[in-house]
Amino acid sequence: MHDADRRDFETICRTTARQLVCSRSRRDAEGRLNGMSPLYPTNSLEVHRQRARIPEHAAGWSDRLFARPTEFDGLPEAKSSISCWIDWHTGRLTSNDGLIRRDHPVVMAALHRQQSATSLVKLLRDPLGYLWQYGFGWTEPSETEDPLLLDALAFGNLLHATLQDAVTRLEASQPGGFGSAAPQKILAALDSALDTVAADWEQSEPTPPPVIWRWKLQDIRELAIVALTFEEVSLPGQRSWAEIPFGDDYRARILTSEQRARLPWNPLAPVVIPGTNLRIGGSIDRLDLAAAGDIARVTDYKSGKPPRNGCEPTLKGGAELQRCLYAFAVRSLLPGVSAISSRLFYPKAADGGLYTLADPDTVLSRLAEFIATAVRLVAAGNLLPAPGASGAYNDFAFALPGGAKESYFELKSPLIADRLADLAPLWEME
Repeated sequence: MHDADRRDFETICRTTARQLVCSRSRRDAEGRLNGMSPLYPTNSLEVHRQRARIPEHAAGWSDRLFARPTEFDGLPEAKSSISCWIDWHTGRLTSNDGLIRRDHPVVMAALHRQQSATSLVKLLRDPLGYLWQYGFGWTEPSETEDPLLLDALAFGNLLHATLQDAVTRLEASQPGGFGSAAPQKILAALDSALDTVAADWEQSEPTPPPVIWRWKLQDIRELAIVALTFEEVSLPGQRSWAEIPFGDDYRARILTSEQRARLPWNPLAPVVIPGTNLRIGGSIDRLDLAAAGDIARVTDYKSGKPPRNGCEPTLKGGAELQRCLYAFAVRSLLPGVSAISSRLFYPKAADGGLYTLADPDTVLSRLAEFIATAVRLVAAGNLLPAPGASGAYNDFAFALPGGAKESYFELKSPLIADRLADLAPLWEME
């Protein structure tokens, strides 16, 4: 211990006339045993104070209520909490599980907003989470400190931005555009794009330490090379666009009139899911369009791991919607297109990670029916935690009952499945 600390402690002890009280915490906030300070007296009798004890003198309103449980029991908050706890452990669905009145204004306002692939996944797989995120406006706090690593979202954003810049450069400078560019031209455009994107990111976003940052940029470069040099037959007179906005997405509003004129459609025009009143918006990772305007090819790049065992994904239980929404957008905005190929591409796949949607007409029609069903059920007040709520990456798991996976879902899942039975076939789709 520092000499100054010992000297100050001895001074306090000698100048105290009546009583000296020393206290220490036996464990830290995570439950680990704390070491004892060398200044702490070892020859005195210790009195252990339990954290959950009733205080002798209330330090505040919460201490007062904790010391007087009968007084707390009479408060509306206590009655509501007890009722909620009972409902969570009762074999029936209640308002504390997510049943609300029909056509609730908060729900209807959320449905009337522009939808995205993320919001529709919530709507189909976790109506309660949809209410929390798009009705209540709950969001995850933004990162304020420089991270040690790039999370999956940041990595994906960097990869998409690099692909967009590279394709745009090739379309502007290469005769015949991206579709006819030689591998050397693609690599040159890609390196220039990565330098630009990395510099912009460093100016506006938290970045990891330099060594890790350079390593991640190299990973992005390798994945982008795979994505842009994948061998496939170009469409006749192909033109390509990357990160092309549609449905009055916010990215369309910041474009200049000259930039909008280069797009194959009006990015501010609304796009509506057939059979519903839901408006969708977003941006397509890549669109290839034949010169005649009759053949379109949309690609959704995935920076994550490819499906296990090479399983061909379709709707993935309602979790994979982007390429279907892309197809809806193309059909709505380019009525002259007669053939649409909608694909997922996983650059990390060792043996080629291109997954083309089989029988797109049937899949899109079925998806539109499921979305219309979800809107009907949610408008009727069934804001229940469906299978998406029990996922490992649910941002709102903190708002579910404690130990939800061990007890709550086991008790309530059969009731929820019965209440949302019209959506059950979607949850079982690959």
